[in-house]
Amino acid sequence: MTDDVEQWWRELDTQQQQLAIYSELRQIREALQSESPQEATEEMFDCTRCEASVTRENRQRHARKAHKAPPDMIDELFEERA
Repeated sequence: MTDDVEQWWRELDTQQQQLAIYSELRQIREALQSESPQEATEEMFDCTRCEASVTRENRQRHARKAHKAPPDMIDELFEERA
């Protein structure tokens, strides 16, 4: 199995490798966020584009970094959790 993964990885070009790494990191972050105890105390918002959950304070940073969105689009990108 390890050889299959190594071979698969070598066959990918750099952009595909970066996308694979980004995808795994995103899944890890989402898993960590869902287990975070701060969720119970802070208002959480769901991104309508990628379904990430972020706090009120992190909405602008997420919109800018993940989607290259201008600050005036923040209200359109996020929905408050019920």
